[in-house]
Amino acid sequence: PKGSSNASQSSQDSSSALQLMSDPSHSARPGARNVQTILHVASPYAGWMIYFPGQVYCDHSPNVRKVQVFEKYFISWNKLYDWDDIEQKGYFIVDYSELVTDSIIKDNYSDLNSELQDSPENVLACMGLAMHQIVSHKHQQEAATVIEETGGCRDEVTDYCAPYIQARMKNFGSPLALKHFK
Repeated sequence: PKGSSNASQSSQDSSSALQLMSDPSHSARPGARNVQTILHVASPYAGWMIYFPGQVYCDHSPNVRKVQVFEKYFISWNKLYDWDDIEQKGYFIVDYSELVTDSIIKDNYSDLNSELQDSPENVLACMGLAMHQIVSHKHQQEAATVIEETGGCRDEVTDYCAPYIQARMKNFGSPLALKHFK
């Protein structure tokens, strides 16, 4: 019967499909190598690769949480910072004594002191990226406002990535007298 022939044909198609999906560790081609690919997740941080060049962005990275805490901290102190001046200079200064006594930091980043001792470069990179994100976002908002005022559409605003902004810390550790340097 015709029906059994179609079933037989379909069964043969299935078995050939199963052969195509065989275990990749046993390559049919001699000398073939398996290649592992890395899936890059798009970062919401325009400067992620500037501050963490060897680290692929991941939503669950501890650095993402730290950057978010620093963003909240800097925004809460927005009267202290001149965003345009920071972008122009390429650095900003954070007072350690104010940082560690701030409720945002105390509530959300309790191991800041130990991390500043153990990996200060990473903490400063997180601070820098947080400020970079704020400055980049502010620049985009201003561009969107100008475009709207001239009759354009907000969708016309292109992504903006500020130049590298370095975080500098003051009042951290005990000062050393110059006579101790040789």
